[in-house]
Amino acid sequence: MSGFNVTRTSVSVLMTTMLLVGPASADNLVGDVNAGGEVNTDGLRILAGPWLAPPTPPEPSVKINEFMSSNYSTIDDEGDFDDWIEICNEGNEAIDIGGMYLTDDLEEPTKWQIPDDSPSETTIGPQGYLLIWADGVPEQGPLHVDFSLKKTGEEIGLFDSDGMTLMDSIRYGQQVTDISLGRYPNAGDSRHFYRSPTPGMENTGPGLLGLVAEPEFSVRRGFYEETFDVVLTCPTPGATIHYALDCTDPTESSTPYTGPVTVTGTTCLRAPPSRRTICLRWLSLIPIFLLITSSITPRWPAT
Repeated sequence: MSGFNVTRTSVSVLMTTMLLVGPASADNLVGDVNAGGEVNTDGLRILAGPWLAPPTPPEPSVKINEFMSSNYSTIDDEGDFDDWIEICNEGNEAIDIGGMYLTDDLEEPTKWQIPDDSPSETTIGPQGYLLIWADGVPEQGPLHVDFSLKKTGEEIGLFDSDGMTLMDSIRYGQQVTDISLGRYPNAGDSRHFYRSPTPGMENTGPGLLGLVAEPEFSVRRGFYEETFDVVLTCPTPGATIHYALDCTDPTESSTPYTGPVTVTGTTCLRAPPSRRTICLRWLSLIPIFLLITSSITPRWPAT
């Protein structure tokens, strides 16, 4: 037979296995894979295939677990609030990621190589985490890449030291300042937004599924001579709207929107949408509605 070798021992094991499966009749031979009424080399070839197949490579134990592309106050690196990428090691042995590559363009996998001469800084312990700063200043150390992350969305890829084997990647869209995007559950297959990021630690909490669309107002800011109604809508299915009329930032405890808001005087209307499983993205503001009640030329308030 060509293409593989079947030793006497393997044939003996195979035939023994067939006999142990159960009794066979002329119409139902256990090893008769081509219904020819006999056990022949074709059957042996098919049955022996799994023995000769190369082993399935294990899943990579290092993953991009969490990142933030707009870090205003979450965590600083010597006073600088830079973008960051968290790599986790799911395995039970320490892994030195020195020599691997990080990129923000999957078409350019070798964009930045993690230095391989600082194992004390680039080794991730079992079930551990490593924070890498995407600040565009690699001169600051082995954990500083030469690119930053776009808040509007792009790609992040982690490649093995051969520059070709993709260990993990993510394509993301619009992000929110000081809210991270990470695996859910920790090191899992889903991606959730986290209002309480955990750089360098396990992802905790339920996370949020996505971003709420910008709310829409039926009336534009301006001068008006008569009382009118303002209708608020949000394109995100299932979103609710809470609003405030005193120029404060509305929260989920503010007045819920259930119908048109009647404007009878100078009014500052703020109305963000919210949803328990959706991340708050917008704080929409119509600064002032002015109702003209005299012949005096109206002016916008200084604030």
